[in-house]
Amino acid sequence: MNLLTGVAASASDTSYTDALLDNVEYAGRTWRVQVGFQPLRSIGLYSDVGYARLTAKGSLDLASSGVPALAALGGGYRATTELDMWLVELGYQGQVADRLLLALALGAMGTVESRTTIASVDGAPSSSLLGDVATETDSGLETYGIVPTLTLRVGFDLI
Repeated sequence: MNLLTGVAASASDTSYTDALLDNVEYAGRTWRVQVGFQPLRSIGLYSDVGYARLTAKGSLDLASSGVPALAALGGGYRATTELDMWLVELGYQGQVADRLLLALALGAMGTVESRTTIASVDGAPSSSLLGDVATETDSGLETYGIVPTLTLRVGFDLI
């Protein structure tokens, strides 16, 4: 969420941005699919590649924004961002005990595509600026949206 709010804050130069972003309620989910190979099993080195989908949602009630001029307007805003991301990892996997595996990997996830929508709800003022901010957010995430990853995996080898 810090990445998304950082992009939103940099897209705006108003003094209210930090106060507003601190009062937004966030929720989200992520799922990912990856495949890997371990060409030299005796060394323990492996590599994974994959795809991830991130969905982040935020909502702001203007009455609790902390900005009296905005609280008087009423209503609020809802935003949703969906990210399609690639991922690569390089790691080491070793056997800790009989059939118990431990793996540690470093990698990166990068944004392929970003889709953001921002809408006013419950009578909050609407503006074409909302669409501009969503477009700017998508552009920033697609340009700079690369996140380092650290994966710790514990597993049980059935084969």
